[in-house]
Amino acid sequence: MDPMKLYFDVRDIFRAPRLALSGKKIIIFMQANLIGYAVYLVLNYLGAVVNGMAFSDAWVVWTVSLFTNP
Repeated sequence: MDPMKLYFDVRDIFRAPRLALSGKKIIIFMQANLIGYAVYLVLNYLGAVVNGMAFSDAWVVWTVSLFTNP
């Protein structure tokens, strides 16, 4: 396989992700990101329940996004 010719300018910006990551790696990273977010949600709701807040109240306040202030 011939080495890829790089120009070291703007043209390489669009070629770099294709060279660095395959579709399989991107899917694996996306799955890991979604699993991590799900674990984050569960642990934060668990923390609210342990702190004395009812789960239904926590759900009304934060719904699925825990990034908003109550």
